[in-house]
Amino acid sequence: MSDTGPAGVNDLIGWLGNATAQLPRRRQGYRVGDVDAFLDQIVKALRRGAQPDPGQVRLVRFGTTRRRPGYDRESVAALLDEVQHRLRGLTAPGQRPGARPDSRAAGLMEQLRSTKFRVTRLGPGYDEEDVDDFLDEVVATLGRGEPLTPAEVRGVQFRTTRVLPGYAQQDVDDLLAQIERYASGYDL
Repeated sequence: MSDTGPAGVNDLIGWLGNATAQLPRRRQGYRVGDVDAFLDQIVKALRRGAQPDPGQVRLVRFGTTRRRPGYDRESVAALLDEVQHRLRGLTAPGQRPGARPDSRAAGLMEQLRSTKFRVTRLGPGYDEEDVDDFLDEVVATLGRGEPLTPAEVRGVQFRTTRVLPGYAQQDVDDLLAQIERYASGYDL
């Protein structure tokens, strides 16, 4: 798919919605729920205006089935190759085709895409989905070349977890401080 912009995003969302219908099932394959959930994450990110990193698509790992049918592994691999190809063909929503974020923004975007947080268990942490959604939005904003203000970063609030796993609050707070420094015009 070489479409860019909103039409390209909408086409990709529609294609992803039907992609698994063609996947053959085998006795030993990938868990249907795992594959479907991963594709749903991509669709949700695209609908929020975020642009999933094509390089991360091939890094995903799925659970396998033993007794129930699952998606054929080779077919899933081919599907992921196509997803990766189609994501590379997209322009970030709101971005002019061929436009690129400046080098500071590109560096921060790469850092945000590759950040891994420690996970807390049975202690206070930030809700993982809240943090991931915020970081996806920051990456999308920077990708469109739009400004990010320190107030937007300071104003973000995440739900906290106590029993369920969550991101270590200090790790997230440290990253937010770096994002705020960027938004204030300081070097990272």
